[in-house]
Amino acid sequence: EMTSSLVGSEMCIRDSITDSGIPAQTDPKLCIVMIGTNNTGYFKGGEAPEKTAMGILGAVEHLLVRFPDTHVLLLGIFPRGTGPQDKLRQHNDRINAILAQCKLPRTTYANINRRFLDSSGKLLPGISRDNLHFTEKGYAIWADAVLPYIKKYCK
Repeated sequence: EMTSSLVGSEMCIRDSITDSGIPAQTDPKLCIVMIGTNNTGYFKGGEAPEKTAMGILGAVEHLLVRFPDTHVLLLGIFPRGTGPQDKLRQHNDRINAILAQCKLPRTTYANINRRFLDSSGKLLPGISRDNLHFTEKGYAIWADAVLPYIKKYCK
């Protein structure tokens, strides 16, 4: 199965969008997906980027089937690590290059990563305490970046 390589929260997302027999309470106009970095961390960059990308796209396909009137905004995996030379960030960049070729229906791919970085490619000050998880400042940047998509698809 394409999504079998997903770990952690990505697996939970896949499991929660498969047919659980529980009817969906809403028919969302837009679903924003940003998953995959847990695979990079769990496998320490050892999982082939293609395998992780196929798992991500498999999760998106589940959403498209479950919600036939929903548009999916697939975000590139966010930057992690201390800078552009970080091996796990480079691994995520390779996954993102594959995701950028996404041709799924009702799906828009967007890479908003440069919004989180300074001119040298390091995470902006104050957006993460551990070079992975965002602080409130990081989430505010994320929200600002996706707002145009929300306005477009949630009319």
